[in-house]
Amino acid sequence: MNILILGHAGSGKSTLVKNFGEYLEKNFSVSRVNLDTATNPIYRADVDSRSFVKAEEIMENFNLGINGALLKSVEMLKNHIPELVLKDDFVLYDTPGQLELFLYTDFGEIFSEKLRENGVSLAIFLVDSYLCRTPENFLSAIFQSAVISLRTGLQTLTVFNKTDLEKPLPFSKLTELIEKGEGILSEMLENLLPFYDLTSLRYRTIEISAEKFVGFDELSGAINEIQCSCGDLS
Repeated sequence: MNILILGHAGSGKSTLVKNFGEYLEKNFSVSRVNLDTATNPIYRADVDSRSFVKAEEIMENFNLGINGALLKSVEMLKNHIPELVLKDDFVLYDTPGQLELFLYTDFGEIFSEKLRENGVSLAIFLVDSYLCRTPENFLSAIFQSAVISLRTGLQTLTVFNKTDLEKPLPFSKLTELIEKGEGILSEMLENLLPFYDLTSLRYRTIEISAEKFVGFDELSGAINEIQCSCGDLS
């Protein structure tokens, strides 16, 4: 089972790979892969992209700034995709801090294709729940989750992290704002709301604290349901 973990910088991807991997290892064999060429992993990586390409060396060798070096490094990493895709009971893939480095590059497209060919695969879109306290940000998360499914071709679980510190906005608040019909935000919400039905949020809201190992039973249950032939998330 391949689990591709995506999210914005600071969402807790590496912590999830480390701690959810430990949770799974109680019953399964687990591998971890670091796809971030700019950061040393905080966990034991079975394969580390920095063994092949290091962003800081790209900066020096090509006289590039950090953003240019990150783009160049994922471009060069394409040559090592066969070595980065593993087989195990569970393989957790930790993607770069900047979501666009995976989502909108040839590397991300080719890597996602290889995952689909490598057996049952899914994506986790990890969202910092603190950033989803407002309708605008909650809607953005819904939209991005749908985009991840579109770009990767993988069924995607939207997972709210750090919920021990802050709960995400309840979906009912979005519908209340639409019903009030006040302003351009209400109109945009109404027009973009169909994206909600394209995400796992229509079935369940998964709230975790990756740091405190909270919510892992529910997350594991959702993953197992995708793994089975029914794929029912309800």
